[in-house]
Amino acid sequence: MKKHDLLLVHWEDSTCRGGWHKREAAPEFGDQVLTVGFLVSRSRHHLTIAQSMCEDRTVDNSWLIPRSSILSIRTLDKVAAPKARA
Repeated sequence: MKKHDLLLVHWEDSTCRGGWHKREAAPEFGDQVLTVGFLVSRSRHHLTIAQSMCEDRTVDNSWLIPRSSILSIRTLDKVAAPKARA
């Protein structure tokens, strides 16, 4: 039975300030975020995690996070997908 990594990802979110404003009032950095999810895929450029996973390995509420925004990744557990009911 394949087990899936459950990750805690610490990353810096992008931010935006709409409307006209002085350059000095532009955001200097985004918020730091902690997101927990099942590893869906990883590449040199991004990491994709999902909040939920079904027995057929479909996922719900997924995040694609650019690697350049990731501050740290920690594996919390390795979890098997749920079994289908008999």
